[in-house]
Amino acid sequence: MADMLTPNTTRISTLLERLVAFDTQNPPGQETEAARFLAETVAAFGFTAALQDVAEGRANMIARLENGAPSGGEHDIAQLGELVQYGAFTSAKPGLPFQLEY
Repeated sequence: MADMLTPNTTRISTLLERLVAFDTQNPPGQETEAARFLAETVAAFGFTAALQDVAEGRANMIARLENGAPSGGEHDIAQLGELVQYGAFTSAKPGLPFQLEY
């Protein structure tokens, strides 16, 4: 049981590195590819995921993990976040991918 509760830090780091590699700086805020990556990732964990286009190159990712309760799912899980990278990434060298620094 304890192994199930221990986070897989290698997997978490790999997923985070892949997410940060998407250039979502604003403007132009090309978040759709990052949202698509997140949708595929959470779907692998059993979530139902969908993209909601909000503007050209911009999408929200909506994920839901149903708890098996009757319709209305008062204990379903929801998470909100933003995919835009801000100032900390403006020093990236042109042409180089974004990456985490450890």
